[in-house]
Amino acid sequence: MTRKPPPQHGERRCYLRGCRRPECVEANKRYCKQYRLATVHAPLRVDASAAVRRLAQWANQGYSHTQIATAAKINAPEVSKLLTGKQTAISLAHARRIQTAHGPSGAPYHAMTDAVGTIRRGRALHAIGYPIYRIAQDIPMNANDLGRLLMLEPATVRQSVANGMTALYQRLSGTPGPSHLAVCAARRLRWESPIAWDDDSIDDPAAIPDVTGFCGTDRGWWTHRIENLPVCPACAQAHADWLAAIKHLPRRERAILVGRAQAQAHNRGAAIAENARELLALGETYETAAARIGVSRNHLQQELLRHPETWKEAA
Repeated sequence: MTRKPPPQHGERRCYLRGCRRPECVEANKRYCKQYRLATVHAPLRVDASAAVRRLAQWANQGYSHTQIATAAKINAPEVSKLLTGKQTAISLAHARRIQTAHGPSGAPYHAMTDAVGTIRRGRALHAIGYPIYRIAQDIPMNANDLGRLLMLEPATVRQSVANGMTALYQRLSGTPGPSHLAVCAARRLRWESPIAWDDDSIDDPAAIPDVTGFCGTDRGWWTHRIENLPVCPACAQAHADWLAAIKHLPRRERAILVGRAQAQAHNRGAAIAENARELLALGETYETAAARIGVSRNHLQQELLRHPETWKEAA
């Protein structure tokens, strides 16, 4: 009787006896592949063209490779290889998963949207005392990237960043932040606080910050000067246009118009604040009080902050 020679390295017999040297592991893999080819008629790998088209459709919608991999229940590196052409064949199981997947859910990570509202909200939070790194933590976003976004004003921003900034702004815009340095930096950069923006227009590129309630008009310019506020470009332009329009009048008439405009801007804010407090004391809401006075809710709140209650009103 002939005895079999003992297993040698590089043979499957050696692998079955517990050896895990590379050549033995490779021999076992080779045997398993040959056994599968001989006994299983389904192909091991199929052409990936159909799967790539479906993956590319999701990628074009702005979804990241990680989001796509989660939806298709495969790993992210395989998604990357398929989309970049480094892999042209795919296992039958993975091909079925991709074709039957419903697609990624949630906001596409790479989808882009207009950056105006995001920039205005970030600057407004900085203007009331929130440092850049504190804002970036809750978006979430890298602090350096957020700083460049607020300073350089790009045209677009990722949708996920815009959504995070909107949620953070809704939560913090009514509460002052802890950093006085942030307030000073924003004032130096002339970034407006939340009081200058209305929630309905903050995303509108054509909207301007309304600090006085009349920004963009000559009355707004006078209110800036009376309240010792930095004059915004819209009010500066409106005042320049108004002066040019009355330039042809005699000096005395111009002086009368200037005095009248200054007095009107000086008295109106205090009157609005006094009337608003009376209506609020009677149970009116900010919205109904603003409607009865004939101003916006944002303007009403500005005047209440600008003209605190006097001892005569309290009495």
